[in-house]
Amino acid sequence: MQVIPALDLRGGRVVRLRQGDFASERAYSDDPAAAAAAFAAAGAARLHVVDLDAVRGGAHNRGAVAAILDRTPVAVQVAGGIGGALECDRWLEAGAAAVVMGTTAVRRPELLRTLAADRPGRVLAALDVKAGRPAVRGWTGVEEIELETLLEAWNQAALGGVILTSVDRDGTLEGPDLETLRRRAFSPGGGAGLRRLTVAVLVALLVAACGGDPTPDDAALHQAIVHDHTGTEVTFDGTVLADPTSAPGHEHIEVRAGSGDVLEIDHNVGLARPVPAHTGDQVIVHGQLYIDSGRPGVHCTHAHTSSGCPEPGWIDLGGTRYT
Repeated sequence: MQVIPALDLRGGRVVRLRQGDFASERAYSDDPAAAAAAFAAAGAARLHVVDLDAVRGGAHNRGAVAAILDRTPVAVQVAGGIGGALECDRWLEAGAAAVVMGTTAVRRPELLRTLAADRPGRVLAALDVKAGRPAVRGWTGVEEIELETLLEAWNQAALGGVILTSVDRDGTLEGPDLETLRRRAFSPGGGAGLRRLTVAVLVALLVAACGGDPTPDDAALHQAIVHDHTGTEVTFDGTVLADPTSAPGHEHIEVRAGSGDVLEIDHNVGLARPVPAHTGDQVIVHGQLYIDSGRPGVHCTHAHTSSGCPEPGWIDLGGTRYT
């Protein structure tokens, strides 16, 4: 199995959406090329880069994608807003190993076949499954065509592969949707399946694979603070500067991050265990950044979701997780 890290770009940043919902965006890096290089340094042999702005039309992240292609010494497949020969050739000539077509592949499979025939092995199709139908236009709608009918049409193209995404699972860190893969890719009997195609199971690795924990990134925290990116999901090391103070339903912990930034951790003890921290203790914090009157803080450090906290968080003290 080849694990392919995915970098979704929006507004020049690396982000993650939850179940294709643009309102649930979480930002991870202001430097997509550096993030791509880090994946390559960690051993990734191939990257999947999606221009989310281009998917919906209007804006784009071409400069960021070009920088990734220029600075990353591994194969990169580019997706987002690729609807014809012009877009295909722009990225292939810029150094992309392949391009991925989504909405056009669903709505115009005959064009997909033509483009793939002229660029054998370098055009992939994206099958984004939502409510049992192929999703299009940035997952904002679905087409009525049956998946089996669509796959049969794609089986006639000289594709380099298919990217199968379960939209309901995407971005949840709950692991790949193997059941959908089994049904669609290896259907027995009369089902078309993808018997003549290479199937790429794309696991979103913006934080970690298959539900693993995110790792501390003090530099990303600092950049999020500098650029006032309230709402960004952050993970960082820190030193407790004073014993926690209490407020109704909450405890407040002042921490100096490895980046040098001082933050207040607003820990909801109504939803998570109190943290028995003391001055000088080392902690790892995973939560959501907020900036109040110029002062940074982190909340959503609990496992139970609540209003405004779609992702579970935690505080690690001495190897024990308080969540």
